[in-house]
Amino acid sequence: EQHQHRGDEVRTGGVLWESGVLLADYLSTREWVGKRVVELGCGTGLVACALLHLGAIVVATDSQAKVVEVARANVVRNVPQGADRFSGLVWDYSGGSLGMAALPGPVEFVVGSDLVYPSCPSEPLVKGVLAIFQEHREVFPDAPAPEVILVLKIRYHQATEFLHAAQGQPGWVVREVGAEDFPKGFSDVA
Repeated sequence: EQHQHRGDEVRTGGVLWESGVLLADYLSTREWVGKRVVELGCGTGLVACALLHLGAIVVATDSQAKVVEVARANVVRNVPQGADRFSGLVWDYSGGSLGMAALPGPVEFVVGSDLVYPSCPSEPLVKGVLAIFQEHREVFPDAPAPEVILVLKIRYHQATEFLHAAQGQPGWVVREVGAEDFPKGFSDVA
């Protein structure tokens, strides 16, 4: 049961987008027990709920406090046994500290879906992911860098710009996938 909150306060963050569903489905194919995950742009909380259900520790971020509140409400409603492994954080990935020093250990994964669109260009997302890597190196110098898993539907030129910018980053592996790579039953939807 996912509560969607549409309105001026939350704009796109209050809608359950198909890329979020695809990301949650993809993540469910992996082992998450005890893994520390930062979610960028938590929206309705679907991805956080999926990860919590699978045993992860999740810090869900969004630039809007109301969106984080909606995500938290959906976690409490749908995964009450995982609510103690959830924390919500108002953070905009264009800069500033994520507060990793307060985390119970190094971040192992950064996930997100549909993070670039006309009112949210690609450059801040690239800078935000780089800032997470930098802060992670400073706080956890001996830990490996987190794996980043993003699902972006190419519906606006901003997503294509992000892919091109990401492909130019040292150490980043960027892969575009087609419908044949989607989980069974998804190729008709995406």
